[in-house]
Amino acid sequence: MELQKETPVNVNVPIRCIGVEECPGIKLGGFLRQVMRHVRVNCLPKDMPKEVVVDVKDLGIKQTRRIKDVVVPQEVAPLAAREDVVVVIAKR
Repeated sequence: MELQKETPVNVNVPIRCIGVEECPGIKLGGFLRQVMRHVRVNCLPKDMPKEVVVDVKDLGIKQTRRIKDVVVPQEVAPLAAREDVVVVIAKR
């Protein structure tokens, strides 16, 4: 199957977490639990991101980042439910 330049596609994009070293929840003994490793998105082939970045630097223990919190380019539409959890700072 050949990609058409002007036809949107659904693809899985990897999720990368940043800000782990600065995360207060981790400094207090919690750990990062990455619930989603990839997110399915809909976009044109030219707009396909290489990865989706999730910043966790301000999360405390038991706090989460959800799909609705993830910043993606305007041309990219996540297909997961807005309330789906991407990461959580879990208690040990």
